[in-house]
Amino acid sequence: MGTTLENEWGTFKFNIYYLFGMIGTIIAAFLSGAGTSVYLNLSLFLAFAYLLPDIEILLFFILPVKVKWIAYLDWVYFIFSLIFGTMSSRIAAIASLINFFIFFGDDFINYIKDQRKYGATRRNFKREMKKYKDGWK
Repeated sequence: MGTTLENEWGTFKFNIYYLFGMIGTIIAAFLSGAGTSVYLNLSLFLAFAYLLPDIEILLFFILPVKVKWIAYLDWVYFIFSLIFGTMSSRIAAIASLINFFIFFGDDFINYIKDQRKYGATRRNFKREMKKYKDGWK
C-alpha cells in the first residue's frame, strides 16, 4: 500500500503526508499523554482507498473485496473512536483525519460545489421543461 501510494504521488508528497501525520501524532501524544500510530496508518489507508478505490484485495486469501468497502469500515472505526474512544484516541483520530483532509480537502470542496451546480442546473432544466410543456396546452 505504501509503495503504491509512493508510486502514485511521488516520494516527496508521500513523505510529506507521512511527516505531517507523524507530527500530528506527536502533538496528539503531548496533548493527551498517550500516543499511537494506529490512526496514522488508518489515514494512510484512507488515502490509498481514495486514490485507488477499485483495487481488489483478497480477504483471508479467498474473498475478493474492493478497497473502497474496507475504507468504509475504516471510516466507521474512526467515527466509533471519536464517539466512544478515550480522550487520547479521540485526539489521535482527529490529528490523523486533519492530515487526510489537508491533502484531500480541496477534492471534497470541489465535489460539493459540483453537486450544487449540478442540482441547480437540473432544477432549472425541470422548470424550463415545465414551462415548455405548459406552453403546448
